[in-house]
Amino acid sequence: MKKSLKKLLTVSLAASVLFGTDLHMVIAENSSEASSEQIENSESETDTQMDGLPLISKADLNEANGQDGNPAYVAVFGYVYDVTDIDEWENGEHNGAQAGTDASSFFIESPHAIDTLEGLEQVGVYNDWEVSDDLLAEFNNENEELPNLVAVRGIVYDVTDEEAWPNGEHNGISAGSDATDNFENDSPHEDDLLSTLKIVGKHVNYVFSEDELANFDGKDGNPAYIAVDGTVYDVTNFGAWADGEHQDMVTAGTDATDLFESESPHNTEFLEALPLAGRFE
Repeated sequence: MKKSLKKLLTVSLAASVLFGTDLHMVIAENSSEASSEQIENSESETDTQMDGLPLISKADLNEANGQDGNPAYVAVFGYVYDVTDIDEWENGEHNGAQAGTDASSFFIESPHAIDTLEGLEQVGVYNDWEVSDDLLAEFNNENEELPNLVAVRGIVYDVTDEEAWPNGEHNGISAGSDATDNFENDSPHEDDLLSTLKIVGKHVNYVFSEDELANFDGKDGNPAYIAVDGTVYDVTNFGAWADGEHQDMVTAGTDATDLFESESPHNTEFLEALPLAGRFE
């Protein structure tokens, strides 16, 4: 039976791990949407969209590595699980998978391991899951162990249990694919459908136009993105980017390549810590 993210979310917690009372992560207040319309829709529906679970960023997840007294969390298919007290995850590591990271690839390569998720507590939603074209293709209706996912304008959605997506199909659109062109050209009401779907990650192969990138300026509750060397990064949850600006030098929603190459000696380390959001050409 296909492993629905929604069904995993509602699994009984009777045998689950106790919620870590020492959770010290900073929870993001806004999810990253892929257009001004999506941003507006998500702001009013974040709580129901996340089923009451907090949004955990890439930086927050990295801290929960099971080392030095930190809790041990892993992200799988856009959700975060607590493995702190699981014997198989001693010191935050299990068969090469490391706590504090996205372990989706590990679970794809070991389909039988997916069943172990049903005994764990979900402690958050991980919208910083970085989904490439190749990875997205794995989440089609032919793979019964994985949920159905679809990408639109740089955002990855779970459509597994959606009535409008029986058998992973909707108006000729198949799960496991980038449906941006279909949503932009075929039906004006399709954006209303997107607003009802769960966001589980970012499609890192999506190419943002200059106008699209400008929507992510960090103002008025909008997410904050910057482009550097053709890669779009999400800086929304970094305190150094309050109101979409960094040291009065860089403004979110723009291509910051020149500034990072000429004036920021710590740029490489900083960029590596940021979640990817797409490409910019």
